[in-house]
Amino acid sequence: MPDVPFDFAKAHRWVATECNNVAWELIEKASRTSDETVQMIRLAHVAAYHWDAVGNDLNRQRAENLLAKLYS
Repeated sequence: MPDVPFDFAKAHRWVATECNNVAWELIEKASRTSDETVQMIRLAHVAAYHWDAVGNDLNRQRAENLLAKLYS
């Protein structure tokens, strides 16, 4: 099998960070469309998945906090 052309850990970290940041931007919006709400939820779950793969305990706790915040 050929070598993978990228670093999986770096990819997980990048996706987790980007999804986390956009989800927080959407949470903090004064007004969201229903599509933005769906996007926010999906992004938060994607971020949590990727933090589970490569994050430390603090990253995982922050991901759980993000999910708790958006569902409350």
